[in-house]
Amino acid sequence: MSFQLEEIDADVDYYRVRSCRTENIGEIFALKKLRKSDMLRQGQVEHVRFERNLLVEVDSQCIVKLFYSFQDSNFLYLIMEYLAGVDIMTLLMREDILSEDVARFYIAESILVIHSIH
Repeated sequence: MSFQLEEIDADVDYYRVRSCRTENIGEIFALKKLRKSDMLRQGQVEHVRFERNLLVEVDSQCIVKLFYSFQDSNFLYLIMEYLAGVDIMTLLMREDILSEDVARFYIAESILVIHSIH
C-alpha cells in the first residue's frame, strides 16, 4: 500500500505526525514518523516500543487504532487512525498551563481511557 503525504499535524523533538491518504482509495490516516537516532539520544526507545505494542494489543474506542507499522534504517513509521486535533503532550506544550475546567476535562477523559483498557 502506498500513501500520499499531506499536511503536518504535529512536530515534536523525535517525531512528526502528518496526515496521509492511500493512493488507491483516498482513505485518510495519520503517519507518525519517528527518527531512530533521536529516540536513542533522548532515551525514548522503551516508551515508543510500549506505545506501539499498546496500540497493537488494545481494541478500545478511547485509543487510536494502529493499522500498520514499518521501518527503514533511519525511521520508524506508524500508520494510525486519523483523528483531528492534537494529543495531550502537544496541547500542554502549546498552552503551557491549562485552565481548571480544561484540566478537569482531560483528567476525566484519562480516567475513562484507563478504565476502558483494564
